[in-house]
Amino acid sequence: MTIARKRILVVIFAFAWAAVLPIGMAAERPATAVAQNPMEPVARLVGGEWRGQFKLPNGDSLSIRNVFEWGLGGRILKAKYYAVTEGVERQVYEGIWSWHPTEKKIIFQEYSTRSSLVAGSVEPVEDSLALAWTEYSNNSVTQYRETFRFPDNDHYLSQAYKKNEDGSETLVVEGSFERVTTEAASAETPAWQRALRKEVTVTAPLAEVWKAWTTTDGVKTFFGPEARIEAVIGGPYEIYFATTAPEGLRGSEGCKVQSVVPMSLFAFEWNAPPTIPAIRNSGLHTLVTIRLREDGPNRTHVEMTHTGWGTGEDWDKTYAYFDKAWDAVLSNLEYRYRVGPVEFPGHFIRAGQAEPVK
Repeated sequence: MTIARKRILVVIFAFAWAAVLPIGMAAERPATAVAQNPMEPVARLVGGEWRGQFKLPNGDSLSIRNVFEWGLGGRILKAKYYAVTEGVERQVYEGIWSWHPTEKKIIFQEYSTRSSLVAGSVEPVEDSLALAWTEYSNNSVTQYRETFRFPDNDHYLSQAYKKNEDGSETLVVEGSFERVTTEAASAETPAWQRALRKEVTVTAPLAEVWKAWTTTDGVKTFFGPEARIEAVIGGPYEIYFATTAPEGLRGSEGCKVQSVVPMSLFAFEWNAPPTIPAIRNSGLHTLVTIRLREDGPNRTHVEMTHTGWGTGEDWDKTYAYFDKAWDAVLSNLEYRYRVGPVEFPGHFIRAGQAEPVK
C-alpha cells in the first residue's frame, strides 16, 4: 500500500465514524507553506468567503458566493462557486487550482453541475489575476478570459469575456465581490436557516436511484455496509458505518423517515457523528431531504439538502463535518452507477476516480 493511499484511508475512517481532524486545521496550516511555494499569487483568495453580484448582459443580476481553501498544506487551492437561482443557493462549480511543474504556471480544472469541464490558467499581473480558460461541454468548446482586480485585500472586481470565432471578444459578465469572514457569514445567517446543499447527476434511471436511497439493499451499494430502512413515514432510516462498534455508535441509529413522495422526494432524520458526543447524545436530529428528477435518458439529478442546525461551537463542527461527508456520499453514488457497487469496509470513492482506493 502506497503512502498516498494510506493517507486517503485516513479520510475513509474519518467519514466512517472514526476520529476526525480538528475543525479548521486545514485553514490553519502554516502560512509559511504558502509563502514558500509558487501558489503564493492566489493566496489572497483564501480566508472567509467572497460574496457579490454578477451583472449579466441583459441587465439581470446574480448573487454569487465563492469559497477558496488550501489543500495539501498549501500546494493546491480548492474552489467552490455558488449562485442563487429561484431563491435557492445552489453549487454551480467546483475545482482545483495547482502549480504545473513543467508549464511553470498556475492551472485549474473545474467541473459544473451541468456536466461541463473548465480548464485554464492563472497569471498574476500587478494588482490583478488574469485567468484564461476553455469550457468543454457536450456540444461546444468555448474560450474565455477573465480578470480579478483587487483594489484592496478584501475586494475584487471581475470581468469575463468570451472569445468569438472572428477574433473579437464579448463581455459576458462583470461583478464585484467582498470578503466576508467565517464569523460574519455565520452571524448573517441564523442557524435554523443554514442549509447544506449538494448535487450530483448519475447515469441511471430515476427508479433505480430512488431504490438506492429508499431500500436497505440499495443503500448498501453506496452509503454503508449495513442498514435498516423502511420507506414509510416514521419508519427507520438507520445506516451502520461501524458495524462492530457498541450499540448507539454504529451509525444513524434512531433516525426515522419524515417524508415520502415516490420518485420525487425522500426526507429522513440524521444524527451527529460519535466524534461530536454533545450533539449526538442530545437526542436532537437534523433533517436530510433528497430530491430526484430525470435529466435525460438514463440520467438522474440528485439534490441533497441538510437542514435543522443549532447554534454553538459543537453545531458548527457538526455542520463542517457533514459539509465534507456528503461530498463523499454523493461521490460513492456516482461511482456506484459508473463502475459498480461500493465495497465496504475500507473503500472510499473519490469523485471522478475509476477505481476504489484500498
